[in-house]
Amino acid sequence: MTSTAIFAEILVVGLQATVWLALLCLLIADQNGVHVGAITARLSGLKEWAALITTFVIGFAYTLGIIVDRIADSLWSWINGVLISKADDSNKKPGPSVAKKRLEVMSKDDGLTKFLEYIRSRMRIARSTSLNLVLATVAAALLARHSGSLWVLTIIGSGSVLVIISAYVSRRIGKTYDKRLNQAYKLVEDAEKTRVGPNSI
Repeated sequence: MTSTAIFAEILVVGLQATVWLALLCLLIADQNGVHVGAITARLSGLKEWAALITTFVIGFAYTLGIIVDRIADSLWSWINGVLISKADDSNKKPGPSVAKKRLEVMSKDDGLTKFLEYIRSRMRIARSTSLNLVLATVAAALLARHSGSLWVLTIIGSGSVLVIISAYVSRRIGKTYDKRLNQAYKLVEDAEKTRVGPNSI
């Protein structure tokens, strides 16, 4: 996977995260008597600094994306290991870990590695999107409730649906990644046995 693709992936996650972070900032500001209209008026006076602000926002979003991506990956791994894998323990077969299979494929076949990393990138974005949607839904609901809006239940309902959809998509992509990784690992192993076989006779 190229550095540009990785940068774009992390940036997408970070830009998503800035949404709920901005909502939380608006909530805190509103609780301290600073209304949204006043904030908007102040921001409109910074047009001449647009280029510098954009650079700062992209840099901040990238850093935030790294943090959220790591948290989402750890959280999903925990959920998968504790809540999902226990139900599948009876069907588990002993074998090398995902990390070992991934490193083995990466060291032997660049084409397969690029294909697997493409799937993995989509999986990571889906996982991070699930987390960002949860936080954005909570932040938006709190802001709406504090503002006296009647949209609180609508926000919670819509956000919950989006979270469920993104979690389902993430799970499906994760299963696809595991399946393709196992297939790629077997191909690499078979190719290695074929190469080494004649020399060992």
